[in-house]
Amino acid sequence: MATENKTELISCTFPDCNAHFETEAQLKRHKRTTPEHDYCAICDKDFEDDQAFLVHKIESPKHIVCPICNKDFRSEEGQHLHLKQVRGHLLLKSHRA
Repeated sequence: MATENKTELISCTFPDCNAHFETEAQLKRHKRTTPEHDYCAICDKDFEDDQAFLVHKIESPKHIVCPICNKDFRSEEGQHLHLKQVRGHLLLKSHRA
Protein backbone atom coordinates (compact mmCIF):
# COMPACT_ATOMS: atom_id res chain seq x y z
CA MET A 1 0.00 0.00 0.00
CA ALA A 2 1.58 3.23 -1.18
CA THR A 3 1.04 6.37 0.82
CA GLU A 4 0.56 9.64 -0.96
CA ASN A 5 2.26 12.75 0.36
CA LYS A 6 -0.29 15.36 -0.56
CA THR A 7 0.85 18.84 0.29
CA GLU A 8 -2.02 21.16 0.92
CA LEU A 9 -1.61 24.37 -1.03
CA ILE A 10 -2.10 27.76 0.57
CA SER A 11 -4.60 29.97 -1.25
CA CYS A 12 -4.05 33.66 -1.77
CA THR A 13 -6.07 35.58 0.80
CA PHE A 14 -7.34 38.17 -1.71
CA PRO A 15 -10.89 37.28 -2.88
CA ASP A 16 -10.38 37.66 -6.64
CA CYS A 17 -7.01 35.91 -6.76
CA ASN A 18 -6.86 32.21 -7.55
CA ALA A 19 -3.14 31.75 -6.88
CA HIS A 20 -1.94 28.90 -4.65
CA PHE A 21 1.40 28.34 -2.95
CA GLU A 22 3.36 25.63 -1.21
CA THR A 23 4.70 27.91 1.54
CA GLU A 24 3.69 31.01 3.51
CA ALA A 25 6.87 32.71 2.26
CA GLN A 26 5.76 32.22 -1.36
CA LEU A 27 2.30 33.61 -0.52
CA LYS A 28 3.77 36.68 1.19
CA ARG A 29 6.17 37.32 -1.72
CA HIS A 30 3.21 37.07 -4.12
CA LYS A 31 1.14 39.57 -2.12
CA ARG A 32 4.11 41.94 -1.80
CA THR A 33 4.90 41.91 -5.52
CA THR A 34 1.40 41.86 -7.07
CA PRO A 35 0.34 45.46 -7.77
CA GLU A 36 -3.37 44.59 -7.51
CA HIS A 37 -2.91 43.43 -3.90
CA ASP A 38 -2.93 46.12 -1.22
CA TYR A 39 -0.81 44.27 1.32
CA CYS A 40 1.23 45.52 4.27
CA ALA A 41 4.29 43.30 4.56
CA ILE A 42 5.34 45.00 7.81
CA CYS A 43 2.06 44.15 9.59
CA ASP A 44 1.12 41.13 7.43
CA LYS A 45 -2.35 42.55 6.68
CA ASP A 46 -4.50 42.67 3.55
CA PHE A 47 -6.52 45.74 2.61
CA GLU A 48 -9.59 46.19 0.46
CA ASP A 49 -8.07 49.05 -1.54
CA ASP A 50 -5.18 51.52 -1.62
CA GLN A 51 -7.19 54.06 0.40
CA ALA A 52 -7.64 51.63 3.32
CA PHE A 53 -3.95 50.72 3.07
CA LEU A 54 -2.96 54.41 3.24
CA VAL A 55 -5.19 55.01 6.28
CA HIS A 56 -3.55 51.99 7.95
CA LYS A 57 -0.06 53.35 7.28
CA ILE A 58 -0.98 56.83 8.55
CA GLU A 59 -2.54 55.49 11.76
CA SER A 60 -0.05 52.71 12.52
CA PRO A 61 2.92 53.46 14.80
CA LYS A 62 4.94 50.96 12.72
CA HIS A 63 4.87 53.24 9.67
CA ILE A 64 6.26 56.67 8.83
CA VAL A 65 4.43 57.86 5.72
CA CYS A 66 3.51 61.05 3.91
CA PRO A 67 -0.27 61.52 4.23
CA ILE A 68 -0.26 63.47 0.95
CA CYS A 69 1.62 61.20 -1.46
CA ASN A 70 1.86 57.88 0.45
CA LYS A 71 5.69 57.83 0.36
CA ASP A 72 7.30 55.68 3.07
CA PHE A 73 10.19 56.94 5.21
CA ARG A 74 12.75 55.29 7.47
CA SER A 75 12.81 58.18 9.91
CA GLU A 76 10.53 60.92 11.18
CA GLU A 77 13.20 63.46 10.21
CA GLY A 78 13.00 62.32 6.58
CA GLN A 79 9.24 62.57 6.66
CA HIS A 80 9.40 66.03 8.24
CA LEU A 81 11.81 67.31 5.56
CA HIS A 82 9.64 65.83 2.82
CA LEU A 83 6.48 67.41 4.25
CA LYS A 84 8.17 70.81 4.35
CA GLN A 85 9.12 70.39 0.68
CA VAL A 86 5.65 69.16 -0.32
CA ARG A 87 3.89 71.94 1.55
CA GLY A 88 6.20 74.52 -0.04
CA HIS A 89 5.53 73.03 -3.46
CA LEU A 90 1.76 73.01 -2.86
CA LEU A 91 1.80 76.58 -1.57
CA LEU A 92 3.80 77.68 -4.62
CA LYS A 93 1.29 75.99 -6.96
CA SER A 94 -1.70 77.59 -5.23
CA HIS A 95 -0.15 81.08 -5.44
CA ARG A 96 0.45 80.66 -9.19
CA ALA A 97 -3.14 79.67 -9.86
